[in-house]
Amino acid sequence: MEGRDGTGLKTEVPWTRVYLPERSPHATEGWYLVYLFSAKGDRVYLSLSQGTSRWTGAEFSPRGHDELAKRVAWARPLLKELCLQRDDLVEDIDLQSVKSKVAPGYAAGNVIAIEYDRHDMPPERALIEDLLYMAALLRAIHHGEDTASHIPGDAPPRCWTPPTRPPRPLAVGGSPARAKASD
Repeated sequence: MEGRDGTGLKTEVPWTRVYLPERSPHATEGWYLVYLFSAKGDRVYLSLSQGTSRWTGAEFSPRGHDELAKRVAWARPLLKELCLQRDDLVEDIDLQSVKSKVAPGYAAGNVIAIEYDRHDMPPERALIEDLLYMAALLRAIHHGEDTASHIPGDAPPRCWTPPTRPPRPLAVGGSPARAKASD
């Protein structure tokens, strides 16, 4: 578990994520569950999300909304059957951000979420059940990663290129020399 309320300055949208270190070593990488607190503090989302920015070596650079949308579109069909079990899931989240540069990416990176109203929070047992349910969705995404040939936004798969053989020497007349039967 890891959480942030901003580095240096307080952020408008605090978060706490639940993740597998081998799948998502940093909040900028992989898929994970994250509690996203709205800027006004009146709601929180338990979101199945993804890294929405990249570390360039000098600064964090947001992933483009197109790229995030393609990844979300890749992920949602993997969850279709599991999502039929619930009627309280939301695809769009509103973090009510006014000045945050990262909140629009958080919203765009959301695959599916459960929304909680601060004035109508469920009992602790229901929150635990929701977290376990969302963990099952995260497992489905990880399984999809393991079986997919390519995931949008990830580096394209490397193609194996067979080593090249040196050309056969040319015989008289410009055609390749025939191999001797003893070769």
